[in-house]
Amino acid sequence: MPNLKVFDIGNNRLKNFLAQAPNYPQIERLILANNQIESVQFSINNLPNLRELDLSDNLLTDLPIGISTLPSVIKIWVRRNYLEFDDLEGLNLSLMEYSPQNNQQKDENLLLRVGTPLSISANVAGSQNQYQWYKNGQRLTLVPTLSPTYSVSSLTGADAGIYECRVSSTLVPELVLISRTITINADCGDLLSATLSSQNVTDFCQGDNVFATLIANGGEGFKYTWRKDGQILTLATDSVYRAFEPGSYTVQIESPLGCFAQSEPVALTVRAIPEITLSTLTGNLLEATTTADPSSIYWLKDGVPIEGATGATYQVTTSGVYQAAFAVAGGCLSISEPQAFSITALDSNFGTGEVAVYPNPTEGEIFLQFPTKQKEIVILVSNVHGKRISLKKYQRVETVQLSLQGLPKGLYLIEMSSEQGHLIKKVTKK
Repeated sequence: MPNLKVFDIGNNRLKNFLAQAPNYPQIERLILANNQIESVQFSINNLPNLRELDLSDNLLTDLPIGISTLPSVIKIWVRRNYLEFDDLEGLNLSLMEYSPQNNQQKDENLLLRVGTPLSISANVAGSQNQYQWYKNGQRLTLVPTLSPTYSVSSLTGADAGIYECRVSSTLVPELVLISRTITINADCGDLLSATLSSQNVTDFCQGDNVFATLIANGGEGFKYTWRKDGQILTLATDSVYRAFEPGSYTVQIESPLGCFAQSEPVALTVRAIPEITLSTLTGNLLEATTTADPSSIYWLKDGVPIEGATGATYQVTTSGVYQAAFAVAGGCLSISEPQAFSITALDSNFGTGEVAVYPNPTEGEIFLQFPTKQKEIVILVSNVHGKRISLKKYQRVETVQLSLQGLPKGLYLIEMSSEQGHLIKKVTKK
């Protein structure tokens, strides 16, 4: 590329740039801005006609030797890199745009005990640096301007705050480097303690509503910072916090003097409860299925524990609503859905013969065939929970047609009463 005059490779992800002769002998503008360049290496002799060089918005921590003595250069941009004063001292700054620069240092958050020394520094390379410290945005006028260190012999609560140092240099005008932000929190030790208590239980069973009122100590003029699982709850600033979710809660209190104290955590926990389900094995034999130890299962009828009824199975002998349950740690209870049973002479004869019910199972229509013509008969249809579906009186019938159309799938009971007897039949709608 012997005749290339403008070389623009800005806005890429370049890590470094190496210029070697005779690749760029005629280049006049070299644009390397907005990359991720950490180093640039080239010889002055390789770029004899270079007039403009843009290295802004990269990751440079130093500059190539002789950058401002390129024979034809009239402008160099190095803004928004990570340069310090020693990288610019001695250069022809009249050709350069070098302000602002990024901060190389990470912010810091310190918790120091009251009465201990405080010493923080802004280490910026340069031969004629001047330092000005600020606390909470206000200049500290009594701190010497030639010292990179701010110190206090014995920390008090009033020394807590957010500090930064603004560094300038008489050799590099127009550039101010701002140090990392250092947040000082005063730990008052035995002078201040944070306690956290709950007015409610802190262990909950799965399915319960989680709620606890958490109370911190303190008083007038105190400030409160609440955290859940280490994350600040931004809207929680009072001494009382009402928690509706499980987690680990802490509170940091700040006294009017600026002392800080951190509470021990209060954990709100939810205990998992294994599910338990019921099924019918044969006839009236119920089985409970769960991951729990079968010997811990007990049975209930109509909500009341059945004496001596434990284990994974139970033989139903009387009508009622049955459930299986077991206790888990923390007083939690796992209980099955209820299952109703009606124990009757379901298959007894009616009068002198058998009553035929068909089809069974059915998709909706049912026929009752009596052994003899019934002078008068009352037929009640109900579900297994005892809810009446229909009740009707028939006269002089030998066959009756019933309909379960529009009803949910499941088991239904048909109860027949006449002068010939009383009978209940089971019908399943599919």
